[in-house]
Amino acid sequence: MSYVDYLSAILVSMAVGVLLLVIMQNARETNIDATKYYASKSHALHIMDTIQRDVRNLGAGVPDTDAAILSRTGDDPTTLFQFYATVDTATTADPILIQYRLSEAEGPCPEATCYHFTREVAVDGAFVAIGGGNNILTQFRITLLDENNVEVVTLDDARIAEIEMQAWPAMGRTADDAGSFIPTHWNTQIRLLNMYYRE
Repeated sequence: MSYVDYLSAILVSMAVGVLLLVIMQNARETNIDATKYYASKSHALHIMDTIQRDVRNLGAGVPDTDAAILSRTGDDPTTLFQFYATVDTATTADPILIQYRLSEAEGPCPEATCYHFTREVAVDGAFVAIGGGNNILTQFRITLLDENNVEVVTLDDARIAEIEMQAWPAMGRTADDAGSFIPTHWNTQIRLLNMYYRE
């Protein structure tokens, strides 16, 4: 075997080695992206469960003479929603003041504005962030309806809450390459049973 054959074999081996390194690097990046995607999706589902629990208990324990829903600001998106609810009867039967806030955020939202969702609870006269997290939302809307599915003018006339949310996976990517990921979309109507008993 000549030196040319040895040299050719070394070059082919090096090319195969570089190709394997590139393939391994791409596989590693794909696995990291998939892990981030599923963690983000799981977090979005947790936020949805929390919202559903909060809103189902909206008005529980609130006297008829007091407002159960204090504020709903913004239409599309809803930027602030404040209400009283009893969400943990094991620790207290008293209603707590909860607010959902939406603020603009940096993120890979293709053709949409990115928002950061925060759930806050009033503790000793100040709001403390409990829930929310790192999800990037492109849509969050709470529409309050009466028993005939007509949007209410007076907040205490609400009997149904229609909630729409779209969470975009926080992938650390740019808007250019975010199009290959599917956002989590959630739309539900929750009957506000505790509001039916108010006068």
